[in-house]
Amino acid sequence: MISTRRPLDLGTLGRVLALVPLWVAVGWLLLPIADTYRLGRVESGMPFEYRQLSMTRWRELVGALAPSPLPPPDSSLPLVELGLDPRDLARLTSDLPWSGRTAVPGRIKTAAGPIEVEARLRGDHAYHWFFPKRSWSVETKQGEPLALGQRLAFINPPERNLLNRWVAWTLARRMGLLSSPARPARLALNGKDHGVYVLQLALDAAWLAAMGEPRGAIFSGDASWGANAAEDDYFVQPYAWLRDAPKRLAPEAAIERTKLADVLAAINGGTYWTGNARWIDEPYMARFCAFTSLLGSTNIDTSHNVRLLHDGISGRFKMIDWDSGIGEELGLDIVTNPLFLELLREGGFALARDRAIHALLSTPGATESFLAEIKAMVARLAPHVARDRREDASFNLDDQRFEIGGAALVAKLEARIVALREALGDARLAWIANPDRIAIDSHGQVAARATLAAPICSTRLAVARLSDLHSAFASVTVSW
Repeated sequence: MISTRRPLDLGTLGRVLALVPLWVAVGWLLLPIADTYRLGRVESGMPFEYRQLSMTRWRELVGALAPSPLPPPDSSLPLVELGLDPRDLARLTSDLPWSGRTAVPGRIKTAAGPIEVEARLRGDHAYHWFFPKRSWSVETKQGEPLALGQRLAFINPPERNLLNRWVAWTLARRMGLLSSPARPARLALNGKDHGVYVLQLALDAAWLAAMGEPRGAIFSGDASWGANAAEDDYFVQPYAWLRDAPKRLAPEAAIERTKLADVLAAINGGTYWTGNARWIDEPYMARFCAFTSLLGSTNIDTSHNVRLLHDGISGRFKMIDWDSGIGEELGLDIVTNPLFLELLREGGFALARDRAIHALLSTPGATESFLAEIKAMVARLAPHVARDRREDASFNLDDQRFEIGGAALVAKLEARIVALREALGDARLAWIANPDRIAIDSHGQVAARATLAAPICSTRLAVARLSDLHSAFASVTVSW
């Protein structure tokens, strides 16, 4: 009997086996598509390009095969070494994003020896936890804070320049405002370099004590992941704000929250300036509104990044900068929440805001030194970004893109300064028949103080040029 079985073609088998690594690689690159569909249920409106996903998987595969040595010691950028049990690390990433919310034990290396911490993933948006370079929240045990702070956030920011939070913190300090410290740092996880992060301190009782506000309480309005967007307006929900204060101030919580409810009711009702609940530190908030105008920031809205400090000494509320960032807004008035809107409705407050902006812009060397500080930080970070083997994260950052992003950041701020100087320039005033009124023929908006024979209350004035102010209008003055 003649057999009909064909002999095994070893050549064909060899060719098939040779393709196995290719198919494995293709599967690795295509796998993110399924994750993208799953993320679509978690977070709508966050599409990822296939190239972006595939390049991330490819770099992750290459990175797994190549060593990630710790960078050489460099005093220009702090290095934090975090250690986690591999089983706990696997548990954190087993079912993202849900699995990343539960903290696991870990340790941080210090000069005095390791200290115990709890670590988890952080961030609402998928770019914080979907990619290999993830954002982390780390907290030390009570009474055992690091020199850096007790609660730390290692943030992998979306912007290519890595410096938006640091710029906001730097400007806030220059203007005497409360702001959460945010500075670039390197993070190592289980002995492997994870690249450059933004290290930001949490706003809590320990931070209050360090800022000289030991009797303060922080109220936070920030919608966490999974919250119903329709219910995220904290300015109409005074009892939804989270409160953080020293334990000894617990008895004062009810009084503070009632006061917060009264203030929010006045703000939403448009009666703050005429009512009795003027529990806002108005001079401070004028500077804070100047700060948001200088940055063009629209990141403090009704549902996130809102932090109010209740000052236990004065009994008034004032805002704390948290992730203000740098925005695209070029207008003078930033009214992204009801508090800003209500405060800026009053001409005297708007004038105080404008004077704060004008003071910074007109101080010799102030803007130049600010921009020089940013340029120096970009140059300082450049070699660290070049060594960052996980820099792709969600936006495929590399050293060239970082330099471009840094230059774009400086250019954006320079354009912002020019726009504000134009908006707050001299005013052209035109006399009209009624002697107690002023008509303005100009561009933009500015708050100024106009006086005739009898004083006039602070008025919203549009901008033109003082060079057009004729001697006939000598009785009218515009002053800062």
